[in-house]
Amino acid sequence: MTERWKDINSHPGIYQVSDLGRVKRIIDGWGTKAGKILKPRIKNDRYLQVALWYNGKRIDKPIHQLVLEAFVSSRPKGMECRHLDGNRQNNNLINLRWGTRSENQRDSIRH
Repeated sequence: MTERWKDINSHPGIYQVSDLGRVKRIIDGWGTKAGKILKPRIKNDRYLQVALWYNGKRIDKPIHQLVLEAFVSSRPKGMECRHLDGNRQNNNLINLRWGTRSENQRDSIRH
């Protein structure tokens, strides 16, 4: 299976995200070489996020949100990201879905 890459909607032509949940910068800038895979950080809530830079401003983004927005759609109103296996750090596209808060809470109980 080949890893697929798509532009990050908020930073087209600068950053890309893969269906395996990896993020890379595709142009040189801010001390980062083109093609470099960004190192994610673990937030207090145990989700992985990356820092994206644009016009000198840093924006921290959760990786699961970037994957779904690039490969599925923008977040539908009232929806949130579901990690189907319960692992907040598994940002593989096949593990992610948009869902309601209720569905997400049922997932938490199930896991």
